[in-house]
Amino acid sequence: MRRRTLIVGGLGCALAAAAVPAAVGALARQANETDVRLTMGKPQELSLGASTRSAAAGEVIIKVRNAGKVEHELVILRTPIKAANLKPSADDPQGVVEPGFLAELEDMEPGDAANLVLPLKTGHYVLLCNKPGHYRGGMHSDLTVR
Repeated sequence: MRRRTLIVGGLGCALAAAAVPAAVGALARQANETDVRLTMGKPQELSLGASTRSAAAGEVIIKVRNAGKVEHELVILRTPIKAANLKPSADDPQGVVEPGFLAELEDMEPGDAANLVLPLKTGHYVLLCNKPGHYRGGMHSDLTVR
């Protein structure tokens, strides 16, 4: 199983990646930090289950695990549009447009796990897999940051 931690220093900033041998235990915990656990590919292959639909503004750790049998990805958008209402992509009819793109974990093979550390501001976010047909199959969730 591959593990990785991605830290985003600010909205729209470049990703800095560091491979880690264990979970996020080495990261410093802050009072306003929230953990969101996402499981992709379980109970159905095209499902994305989130441990919560809300988080406190500040540093949020999104702990992602691909429990499925095929490759998935996680795309995070900051947008007022609800997860179920994203528009189909003109370039890729099997995917959707990604308004307010914030971050992405690509090519998560079965069994992979990753932690994405993001400083999130108050607002609405969409978490989704945009592999061909996966969004339409139900791989999306809303996250409200307060």
